Amino acid sequence: MGDICQSYIGLTYKPEHINDNGILVLRSSNIKNGKLDFNDQVRVKLNINDKYFVKNKDVLICVRNGSKKLLGKSAYLDNLNEPMTFGAFMAICRSNKFSKWIYLWTQSKHYAEQIEKISSTVSINQLTQKTLLSFKIPILQSHDEMQKIIEKAELYEQKIEIHTKVINESQRKKEAILAKYL
Repeated sequence: MGDICQSYIGLTYKPEHINDNGILVLRSSNIKNGKLDFNDQVRVKLNINDKYFVKNKDVLICVRNGSKKLLGKSAYLDNLNEPMTFGAFMAICRSNKFSKWIYLWTQSKHYAEQIEKISSTVSINQLTQKTLLSFKIPILQSHDEMQKIIEKAELYEQKIEIHTKVINESQRKKEAILAKYL
């Protein structure tokens, strides 16, 4: 992975830096099903180095967590609408050509297997930069072929999102009718 991207560990901050009017800090709780979720927000006010600001096309990865289950979860960042940074238990992978490919790979069983292998050999649930950048990620010789795979995966992501909304709405309606009559 180190051959195709740069990676940085996130920002450290102190409780006194937390400020409702500060910069949003992305943490593992902000990743839900590969997307950003802003229900749990922490904002900080302090001087932040440019490399700690996330950019569109970054891949955000949880690299330290008390739960093995959360280690390695990731989100593809796009349509960012305000300046954001990321916390010390997170990393970003930044690539000029392969960002979406990296993100999709972090959703694969091969990535999960590498995470499991690492987490079973250490007592602290963490992916060091050295470990993260040493991961083997398949890169096809044909960039066009990779793009076709990305487009197909994005189509399925859209279908999953649509169906998930329908399921969630149906569940909500079922609960409402049961609450009303039972």
